[in-house]
Amino acid sequence: MSAVTISRVAADSVNGIVKRGMLQRQAKTLRGKVYGMDASIARDAATASGIAMLVGQLEKLDPQINGPLTSVTWDRDIPMISGGGFVNLVSAVYANYGTTGTDEEGFIYNGSSDIATSQVDLSKETWQTITFANSLSVNLLDQEAVQKIGRSLQQLLEDGIQLNWQKLMDKNGYRGFAKIGTYGLVNNPDVVTTTAASNGQTSASTKWADKTPEQILADINTGLTAQWEAVGYDTSMMANQIGIPPAQFGSLVTRLVSSAGNISILEYIKRNNIAGAQDIDLQIVPMRQLVGSGGSSADRMVIYRNDRRAINFEMTMPLGRMATGIIPNELRFVSTFVGQFSQLKFIYPMACRYVDGI
Repeated sequence: MSAVTISRVAADSVNGIVKRGMLQRQAKTLRGKVYGMDASIARDAATASGIAMLVGQLEKLDPQINGPLTSVTWDRDIPMISGGGFVNLVSAVYANYGTTGTDEEGFIYNGSSDIATSQVDLSKETWQTITFANSLSVNLLDQEAVQKIGRSLQQLLEDGIQLNWQKLMDKNGYRGFAKIGTYGLVNNPDVVTTTAASNGQTSASTKWADKTPEQILADINTGLTAQWEAVGYDTSMMANQIGIPPAQFGSLVTRLVSSAGNISILEYIKRNNIAGAQDIDLQIVPMRQLVGSGGSSADRMVIYRNDRRAINFEMTMPLGRMATGIIPNELRFVSTFVGQFSQLKFIYPMACRYVDGI
């Protein structure tokens, strides 16, 4: 067999082919690595998403909706009269009595024909009413979506309106509204205001924090006596409730009468006040609205008769749904709530008294 000879040119051609083949294989291997890296990244993202879904399924959701922290106490401190419908004013009628005749006591004597005749003078006082309205608007698609997780967007908004109404009742009862010229339990200019006695020391402080239990009791009994005198010593109108700022209330609860005593100042006052001596169960309650309500922003104490005959407000129309409808072209549900109430009525302003500087 004869030997095969390869020319130099042919050898170079073969080497070139082999070299190109090696480069193509290297490129294919590199592309495979890149594609593998992309797939790895995609697999990692899918894994992360799956883990997130599992974590979400392991989450325990508290069904309780946590609303804003608030305090509403008007129904404890202020009597309310319900009913009457939508009106412009509320009123109360007062009667003053007298007699005619020459004898002021109405005595008659032998042969006298001058008999006193009873007379009555009727007068009326009016107070304004306030109409409140709030609407809620719910997108129907949003409502459907929220219902999928067991919630009601409409109910959440209704709860917000109810909270707004209750806070409005609180403001109306305690302070009133300056923009319409009304007042509340803690700031009525028709109520007599005095200043607490000083502690008799060099500092001459009127604050309870600087006073002994006996001096604090004296402030309360002085106020109770003055209020009782103002109502003509009518025991049915004698004060049965006292409101004080929360800090002073906390002090009465925590401070003991003495280092050897076993009762708080609050208990000491309840046992020794003059209202209690008249078989009146005197209530002492904290009212945050009294902080800084006195003259020169001093803390105030209010002593009053918590009785609808002495002080009240009228809820002529309790809050309720007035109108409801759907706006089709906006896929929206709209509902309006309306209520009406009167300003605080001081039927007998003398049945209330302020003491500042405590």
